[in-house]
Amino acid sequence: MSEIKNNTALAVKRATAIARSVKSLSSITSIKKDESTTVKGNANASTAIDLAQSTAKQMSAVVSAMSQNIQNLSSAFHAMDQKAAAQLSRLEDVSTRFTINV
Repeated sequence: MSEIKNNTALAVKRATAIARSVKSLSSITSIKKDESTTVKGNANASTAIDLAQSTAKQMSAVVSAMSQNIQNLSSAFHAMDQKAAAQLSRLEDVSTRFTINV
């Protein structure tokens, strides 16, 4: 049977790395477009640039949310681990208090 282990510190480390990586994606403020020439592809290029910026911002928001979800999930697992451990330790304490008289 497989064992599931939660490592909160590792989850936070990975989520922080993701957040840092996505920060550069979201920090793109503007791209200079060629508005002065009348080359036929300029309109298409301008539209593509706008779409790329919009997509980058959307991707950044999604990945940031995923990063936060990783941290939240790890914290929730950790809390449940602690609760289960406390409950199990109480069961172990109870089992040592009783004896059967034969």
